[in-house]
Amino acid sequence: MRRSPVGSALILGLLLSFSAPFGRATHAETAEVSPSLQKLMRQMLGDVQQLNRAMLSDDDEAAAAAAERIADHPLVEPGQRATIARALGREMVDFKRHDTTVHDAAVALSVALRAGDRTTVAVRYGELVGGCLACHDRFRDRVREALGLE
Repeated sequence: MRRSPVGSALILGLLLSFSAPFGRATHAETAEVSPSLQKLMRQMLGDVQQLNRAMLSDDDEAAAAAAERIADHPLVEPGQRATIARALGREMVDFKRHDTTVHDAAVALSVALRAGDRTTVAVRYGELVGGCLACHDRFRDRVREALGLE
């Protein structure tokens, strides 16, 4: 049986919703001007978890707000950005492209949620999670190694 990409993304999102401890601090409590990559990824994981919970509870307003937080995440602190750029070299363009994909999908998802367009919500959610996974698959190990996070 063949699974649809949207269905697979929704299943992954649901799994991510429950993969980190409950009681995580809210975005506003952890927001920094330039957090470390680890803090940023934890913050975004929390935002994705909030997005999933809100979507699965039919709370489109809360889901849209979570999508907007994902879209508007802060930049990683400058020292780590420079280290990542050195490690990735010319591939930094592709790294940034993945970030843009996630940003654009999150913005479009928020718009679709506020409009009540469930079909577009499913598509944009799949793009958002797909953008995260594509970046992680391609770059996570090298970025972790470059930052000494292994």
